[in-house]
Amino acid sequence: MLAGIVGGKGVPASVTGNPLVFVTLTAPSFGAVHRVAKPGDKSAVCHPPGKKRSSCAHGRARFCTVVHDPGDEVAGSPLCPECYDYPGQVLFNALASRAWKALTDNLYHHLARTAGLSRAGVRKRVRIEYLRVAEYQARGAIHFHVVMRLDGPDGPGSRVPAWASGELLCAALGSAIEVTTVRVASAAAGERVFRFGTQHDAEVVDFTGNGFSPEHVAAYLAKYVTKGTEDVGGADVVVRHRSRIAELGRNAHVRALMYAAWDLGRVADLARMRTRAWCHTLGYRGRVVTASRGFSVTFKDLRAVRAEFMAAQRGVDTSATVTESHFSYVGHGFGSPLLEEWAAELREDRQEARQLARDALADLPSEGRGWAA
Repeated sequence: MLAGIVGGKGVPASVTGNPLVFVTLTAPSFGAVHRVAKPGDKSAVCHPPGKKRSSCAHGRARFCTVVHDPGDEVAGSPLCPECYDYPGQVLFNALASRAWKALTDNLYHHLARTAGLSRAGVRKRVRIEYLRVAEYQARGAIHFHVVMRLDGPDGPGSRVPAWASGELLCAALGSAIEVTTVRVASAAAGERVFRFGTQHDAEVVDFTGNGFSPEHVAAYLAKYVTKGTEDVGGADVVVRHRSRIAELGRNAHVRALMYAAWDLGRVADLARMRTRAWCHTLGYRGRVVTASRGFSVTFKDLRAVRAEFMAAQRGVDTSATVTESHFSYVGHGFGSPLLEEWAAELREDRQEARQLARDALADLPSEGRGWAA
């Protein structure tokens, strides 16, 4: 990450002379949730009461009188689960990578308009390189942290025109984010239009040491990379059956999101989104880290260097090593109907045993449940 910001590992040090911006893209609202307190937050209430009714149609309060700590189980959960748009959040997570692609496509147009040039003229003069990290908010919605760099037309670190600045890129990002949308249509769910949240932010990185430094950017991105669905109470394994959601989801809000992802997989018009296969990630299908080709050193190059280092440590000569990368499809499954039927019976017996265990545990008094209470 740091190599794409200050140079190194094959990236020229001249990248430090080009504009660099740190961007945060949030998800839209799907309903009021219990807010998580941020450092230095002096607010006394989670959602202050406004001029609207103090309760929703289901009789639940529209505001909360507590600002919750990050470790609080209720943090990020909706004030009213019945009002919350669970399918909408799952669909946004599934479309987040597509929304990012649409934003990067629009960005050149908005950069050209801001600079007073044509889109073709901008592409001949500058290149936009980026590294994007995905993170889950407390409510389980995906959002992106991006470091974005402007390069000249001759590759990483090449000089950019005098008009290309971090402030210009921030302005182009602001207008591009506001108009970027993604759509999904279904006969069962209708047409939905999604866009990034209104609380986006773009800040110019300062290489002089007076403001937001490159080291701060790299530290932020490294912190976000370590987070996953388990940090919001989700699962880190693929969900193979709907019955497993009850034991894998660690709170009611995340379980509701996982059920929504599983049930959306039944909708024929949405089958291509494969929300059931990505139920454990709450619908998100993208990678944790994504980078443009010219931002920094590639993972392929890093793997090659690591392999050479380990070979040298072990005294292994890899000069004559031949890598065979051709694969052919042989088949899948158990190979015979008898084995498939046997496996299905074992799976049903296991699911039934788990359900019986849950029922028996629910019938016990709380003092007799021990560690499972």
